[in-house]
Amino acid sequence: MKQNLASVANYTVAAALLILALIYLVKPSFMPYHSQALSLRWSEVDLSTQKLLLALMRVCGGGWMAVSLTMIYLQRRFSQNRQTWIPVIILTMGLISILSTLYAALMVSYYTPGSPPIQGLFVLIFILLMGYRLNKAGVRRYQLT
Repeated sequence: MKQNLASVANYTVAAALLILALIYLVKPSFMPYHSQALSLRWSEVDLSTQKLLLALMRVCGGGWMAVSLTMIYLQRRFSQNRQTWIPVIILTMGLISILSTLYAALMVSYYTPGSPPIQGLFVLIFILLMGYRLNKAGVRRYQLT
């Protein structure tokens, strides 16, 4: 049961990152909180700045997609054969991705009028930590049998 919950937790984080990735990879304009941060609508932003913002969004989207797909692969592999090194890699990748996103979101929140979805990032960190703890419990149980 714990292993199923660990998989659900890590797959949930990976799915959230994948959804963000897809949005940032295909959206033709910036996000609503970007508009708030700049106090401008997309149509009011000059073309070169639009291109720069879209390029940065694509980089973020690509990074989230890479982390998401790698997390899915590693969690699936861990569920099959309980390799002890996998949980810490999933945790490390997830934390680097989410904490760097949180840092950027906090900068936007503190220094601009923008309101990025910071609470959701804390939820993802919590779920990721739970997935790690449950995976580690699965390793201990697997080693005892």
